[in-house]
Amino acid sequence: MWSDGAKYEGAYSQGRKHGYGSYKWVDGSKYDGIWVENRIEGFGIYEWPDGRRYEGEWVNNNMEGKGIYTWKDGRKYEGEY
Repeated sequence: MWSDGAKYEGAYSQGRKHGYGSYKWVDGSKYDGIWVENRIEGFGIYEWPDGRRYEGEWVNNNMEGKGIYTWKDGRKYEGEY
């Protein structure tokens, strides 16, 4: 847990988030998935406090590859990022 209230639960390697883990930011955003040396990398699910959600592939903290982006109102984009 960090002093600002952010919280990580999951695998570490050499003091870095590495492997599967969940991170919750102070603003309520949340990520569950794979980490590589403190970066969001591989498959994971990111949820924003306003109800948006992305489930899919990540590269270097960015949505990249196949994924599904869903808005709060139910609209959905499924495809490549």
